[in-house]
Amino acid sequence: LVLLLKLKQGINNITPAQHGYLQKLGYRVHMVPPGVDDFGHHMMDKFELFRYTEYDRILFVDADVILLCRVNYLFELSMTGLLAPNLVMAWKREPAQGGFFMVEPSGGDYRRIKRMRFLNKTHGFGIPLQDHEEALAINYTDWGWYGVKHDQGLLLHWVKYIKKNVSIAQRNRVSRWEERDGRLQVVSVIDPFPYTCPNLLNIERNPNRMYSPCNQDHFHYTGRKKPWTILDWHNRLLNHTSPYAIWGEKLYAAWQKYELPPVKTIFGDSGSHGNNHDDDL
Repeated sequence: LVLLLKLKQGINNITPAQHGYLQKLGYRVHMVPPGVDDFGHHMMDKFELFRYTEYDRILFVDADVILLCRVNYLFELSMTGLLAPNLVMAWKREPAQGGFFMVEPSGGDYRRIKRMRFLNKTHGFGIPLQDHEEALAINYTDWGWYGVKHDQGLLLHWVKYIKKNVSIAQRNRVSRWEERDGRLQVVSVIDPFPYTCPNLLNIERNPNRMYSPCNQDHFHYTGRKKPWTILDWHNRLLNHTSPYAIWGEKLYAAWQKYELPPVKTIFGDSGSHGNNHDDDL
């Protein structure tokens, strides 16, 4: 496990105690270099993962995602060729969502990605769309979706138009794209996608939301509603299938297993972030 950690402005480093907690949890800590403090730049920081070329595959998981099972099977499906080396998932209005994806890093990728800049809706990061791109609820004929100037545009550009080898999950269908005869095209389709991880935790899901197959393996706390920003999140533990209950249970299990400090010493009273910068991760 590699933790990409970027500190607030004015904080130079984490404390030895904090580093010890993360090591107990099994994390290898990667300090993201300080930079411009805005949302777009923070989203691009996730491409620091391309520094880790010693790994055959890297599965990126956003900080507001909770895994509901062991997702090692995605690595196995990719390494055996059933999935491409790169895997992205379409979301409701984005052809590739930036919260959960798999890539194959190689030498030179990091420097090349860091040089890329969004040009415009026609050329994206340097290449016009081929025909169109499909989100779950809308098709795009230009680079015009949410996050396209940042991670959710650069990600699709990289795996499909530069690497030209990606599996894209859309609802129950996973399509593999490769370049053949000088043109990007679908070379295989798995529909319905039959694979999942064992011991999947059962949680409540909104029946109106459109899930891609691999999205069943995790829950993404999208939008502003995060369990750590809700003052009464601990009361939700009474409902054991709530995604917020799952988050709380997993957090408490980590505290108990690794003998971490009480809640308020990390998050402040009542589950909200405290004002002490030394306690903020």
